[in-house]
Amino acid sequence: MAIEAAPRKMGSWPAIRLLLLRTHFLAGVFVAPLLIVIFVSGVLCAFAPQVENLVYHRELVVDNTGGVARPLAEQLAAARQAHPTGAPATVRTPDAPDGTTAFVFRVDDRVADIVYVDPYTAQVRGELATVDGRTPLEQWLRDLHGSLHLGTVGRVLVEAASLWLVVLLGGGLALWLARRRRERRATGGRSRLRGWHCKVGVAVSLGLLALVVTGVIRSPFTGARTAGLLAEHPPVPPVAASGPPAVTLDQAVAAAGLTGPLTIDLPADDRPYVITERTHTWPVRTDRAVVHPASGDLLAVDRRADLPPATALATLGVLAHSGALFGLANQIVAAALMVGTLCVIVWGYRMWWRRGARRGAPVRRGVLRAMPPRPRLITVAVTAAVCVALPAFGLSLLAFLIIDSAVERARHRAQPPDLARQTEKERKSDARTNARLHSGRCADSRGPGGVGGGQRPARGAGVRHTGGLQVRPARQHLRGGPEDPA
Repeated sequence: MAIEAAPRKMGSWPAIRLLLLRTHFLAGVFVAPLLIVIFVSGVLCAFAPQVENLVYHRELVVDNTGGVARPLAEQLAAARQAHPTGAPATVRTPDAPDGTTAFVFRVDDRVADIVYVDPYTAQVRGELATVDGRTPLEQWLRDLHGSLHLGTVGRVLVEAASLWLVVLLGGGLALWLARRRRERRATGGRSRLRGWHCKVGVAVSLGLLALVVTGVIRSPFTGARTAGLLAEHPPVPPVAASGPPAVTLDQAVAAAGLTGPLTIDLPADDRPYVITERTHTWPVRTDRAVVHPASGDLLAVDRRADLPPATALATLGVLAHSGALFGLANQIVAAALMVGTLCVIVWGYRMWWRRGARRGAPVRRGVLRAMPPRPRLITVAVTAAVCVALPAFGLSLLAFLIIDSAVERARHRAQPPDLARQTEKERKSDARTNARLHSGRCADSRGPGGVGGGQRPARGAGVRHTGGLQVRPARQHLRGGPEDPA
């Protein structure tokens, strides 16, 4: 279909459809490169445990799993000997029988050295310098996925791209539903691409929406408003203690009475032992116990079963987002959603390229002005409210509008004066044609060859048939190809 001009007056839904088409196209072109980086890194993050075991096999995996694990105090002594500088802050017991015990020696608020100890022999397997207690590879992938290695600017870009993905999904679904109602199934090169683009996009839409929501609630900007929703445990109360702890590490674990993989925060200053279960596969176990370092008394026990339903659901969503909740099946489903989205993006770019990248958007500017007053006011009000509620999206939307207007003005100024005047005349003609088309009447319904005239012109006579309507093709400089690229 030719490039659709924004008509002077038209109905609510036709104007909304054109606005969705223009937004879906332009936002997809600008946001898709960021989404490609986010989803490729997301696939790698989903399978990070398997990749880490290959890259850091010596540090993370033990060769012999027979025998009984040595006491944690003995393993801690071996880690202290290998890392004499600094004090240990956290201990992570193995996730699997062939895993090592990780002792985190904190350097500052984020940077740490991790010493890995064989739990069966108490021998040090290796040492890694990392950030936030993660391996270097995992932290590099997380930074790429969450901030593009650009710090605060990258986190804003990632959050904005994720929110734009919701706009792309909603607009694409609305256009797909409208197309199914008004068009017959077509065949051919770009129509086939569009079919795959739509079908796969619809298939992954719900899963993608869940990924976006569970990712945004952890973001540093929009997610800051929901930080309390993900707080599984209350703050740890301080204790009055002087000198080194009288209770050993093994005694504190026994007093806590928790099982499975554990994360143990060692006492320092006025902080007690904090022991938390770390089973992130279903059924999830994240109970926490607080043990006094001097007396060994159990100060508090926080059970996951006592969490509010909203917090429990949100934490499950975050685990599913990372691919940990259902193990390998969760990883495969998350990766399939992201790979399917990458295919949708590639097909969208392919349609744009085959249509002609220099021809611009399939719908000209001015669609919002063509709306009736009430839908236009509602659209502007909803957009303003969303921008206020989601600042990252609001800033990106403002930049999007500025860039779009600047590009259109530059193209208009680059045209010769005669061609610009001719384009304006033909744009008004196309506007009247599109207005009659969207109102359900043929562009030539009064003539003898129109629908109302009772006479059907022959194929190839300069008239294209679409769903019973006869529409004359637009002029050559506005033509965008045989089919609507959306």
